[in-house]
Amino acid sequence: MTESARPRCWRCRNRTDDFWNIPFSQKILILGEAPTEFDRSWDRIAENINRATEKHGGTPKSFKQVQVDEFVGYLDGFIEMIRQIIGKVTSQALGLHPDDYSELASEDDARKLVWIFRDAFAKGTLGNQLPSVVIKSGLYAAIRWNRGRLYKGNDLHDFGHASAALFYYDYFATDAGLHHLISNELGYDKKFGVKVVDKVQELLRELSAITN
Repeated sequence: MTESARPRCWRCRNRTDDFWNIPFSQKILILGEAPTEFDRSWDRIAENINRATEKHGGTPKSFKQVQVDEFVGYLDGFIEMIRQIIGKVTSQALGLHPDDYSELASEDDARKLVWIFRDAFAKGTLGNQLPSVVIKSGLYAAIRWNRGRLYKGNDLHDFGHASAALFYYDYFATDAGLHHLISNELGYDKKFGVKVVDKVQELLRELSAITN
């Protein structure tokens, strides 16, 4: 997919360009090693999700229903932000300048908007809107639908990376497990026009083809 066919945030692109101009050795020094407690915190979050899924997950009738549930659940976590956005759009339309944009929109307004998105997603009419939400909720749904698999702390990292990259980049390198979820179970490689690889040699071949 060409760059012109994808809406991009120029600020995000500039940050990405700046990052690629930093030598790899310097990137390692900048990033450093994540503290052990950081990794354990994600493991605890995954354990909490597993317990909640076992207790309240029920028996979903279809994978699509699980996807819809995860999609709505993800947006529910941003209700206050959605409320602020509605308030800001309203203020701009009316030429107002309130101190708090949320004064112009209620939580019910935000939940109505979430429901509009939910209906569009369920009916397949959402198009390419909210791609990161679609990707992340789909990945969570794939794990939840597979009753024999539990969430792991590392999944939360991987899903975040995938949701941030698949719609906006042409190549995505990951491990075999996430590759399987993205390509075989969800078909996101074809949906978003991204080449997903999980082998170093395959990645090198793809990079070589770009530079030659």
